[in-house]
Parts: sequence; structure tokens; C-alpha cells
Amino acid sequence: MDTIRYTQDPDLVFDTRYPEVNLRQGAHMYLDEAIAEVYLVCGNDVINDGNHWRIFFVLASASVADGRSIHIDMLKKNPGEPAHREYGEPPIGPDGSLHFVYKKYGVTTARFAFVDLPLSAVAGRVTVRMVLTMVVQKRMQYYRYSPGKNGCRFWMRTLIAELQNQGLLQSPAAMVAADQIINNVYSATGIFQPVEIEEGKFLDPNF
Repeated sequence: MDTIRYTQDPDLVFDTRYPEVNLRQGAHMYLDEAIAEVYLVCGNDVINDGNHWRIFFVLASASVADGRSIHIDMLKKNPGEPAHREYGEPPIGPDGSLHFVYKKYGVTTARFAFVDLPLSAVAGRVTVRMVLTMVVQKRMQYYRYSPGKNGCRFWMRTLIAELQNQGLLQSPAAMVAADQIINNVYSATGIFQPVEIEEGKFLDPNF
């Protein structure tokens, strides 16, 4: 049975096995490719003129210099999009919208800071689908930003911790690497300062 559901947007499809996950720019065609490298990336939030955090998975058939990747992006839902009301409470901060996005390059050069997150040496072949399945099983896609409309940094740090717990990233090396940059905020000129991570809320009570 076909699980793919196409939309009026040619760059967006849904897979019924992964509810509330946006598969963009052909990402659904590359989920079973192996991951070679993982990078936490801080770039510009073009809407709010701040920082925005993503994780890039460089595909094994590629390279950082000229390769291909899928990145995970936790964005704020647009005002017209339905909130995660199945969890019963009126939203205080904006709800999150989870995206897996295919790119024809390894890691974006439009970044303020980035760091390599080492894969586990004993995990074997790690695929994008393994990451996506873990996220959905833990219902991490049901997320709400803070009242201050921040939360992508906290979501990404939580994902890194879960990938360590599942044995897909080296523990504790991946979190040690992430903490080199994720506890800071950055300017376009490279200046940074420590700023406490503002936490959003994972809405599923079992997470």
C-alpha cells in the first residue's frame, strides 16, 4: 500500500507512517540512504533576525564539499496552520512544524557556527529513516515553542541526546561537541556570547 501523499506544493509530500512530518524537496526518496557525517549548524533566523538551529545529515554517497544531505528543521507553524490541539491545552507559544529537507550539497555555507557530531563506531549503517522513525516513535514532532517564540535550539539539543541514547551518535562525544556551540548565540560577524537555552515543550506526556 502506497503511504506517500502528495500535496499541491510540488516540494512537499507526506508519508502516512510519519504523521506531522513534512518531507520536502524530495527527501522521501533518500530516507534509506546511509549517513556519513552529522553536523549541528547555527544560521540566521531570517524572520526574527536571530539564530536558527538545524542538523544536517550528509549522505554516505556524497561529501561535505560537493555532496547531498538531508537536514532536520523545527520551524514555527504559520499563523493559519492548525495547532497541536489534540493535547488539550490552548497554545501559549507557537506550535512547531517538523521538516526533513533534501539538499544538493553537504552543509550550508550560510552559517554562523557548526560542529561535527561523531557517529557511533558500533552502530553500523545508520540511515535517515532510522532517525525519522525514532523521532516519530517518541512523538518529538509534537512540540511547542516557548512564550518568547524560541525553542529550535532546545529541540535540536534534545534530539542529539536521544540519538546518543539510541547508540546512533557517540556518547558522550556528540553532546560534548554540540555544547561547544549550542550554549551560545551568534552574530553574522562571528561574535558570540553565552545565553541560556530557552526551552520549548514536548507535548506528548510519555516523552
